[in-house]
Amino acid sequence: MCHWVVSEFLSGRRRSSADFSVGVIGWALARVVEVAAVAGVIVVISSSASSSRPRLCRSSSKSTSSSSSSSSSICSSSVVVVVVVVVVVVILIGVIVVVVIVYVVVVVILVGVIVVVVLTVVEVVVVEVEVVVVVVVVVVVVVVVVVVVVVVAIVVVHNHVVSFQ
Repeated sequence: MCHWVVSEFLSGRRRSSADFSVGVIGWALARVVEVAAVAGVIVVISSSASSSRPRLCRSSSKSTSSSSSSSSSICSSSVVVVVVVVVVVVILIGVIVVVVIVYVVVVVILVGVIVVVVLTVVEVVVVEVEVVVVVVVVVVVVVVVVVVVVVVAIVVVHNHVVSFQ
């Protein structure tokens, strides 16, 4: 995605903001579908691989009645549904954050370029151009830190969901 944004920006081709928005939204939806498919496969494999009931649904009695087995399957399926819902919500939050960050980075780059061009045309002192470059670099670093924090949060939530099973 970043390669596409940079190549579109550097190519000099004029694209409307609608084209860019459709590209970003299409990319985000493709990531949602990919991650949801992987999460679905992981849930199916993990639920079929476990031969015993999840710890959340274990009962202390060891009765073998039909009501016990039906409650086990209901409980097992409810755990799978909860896990799938949590995974999908985390993925959607991640994708929304990534889309927002991409827009922020593109806007910062465009504003930086516009400011540098305006300052160069007006022939302002070089020190002010360096200040603008420093501001752009600081904003990009802040965006990278936000991305790292979001990724760490997603990993922590994922580990919590996995340990919950």
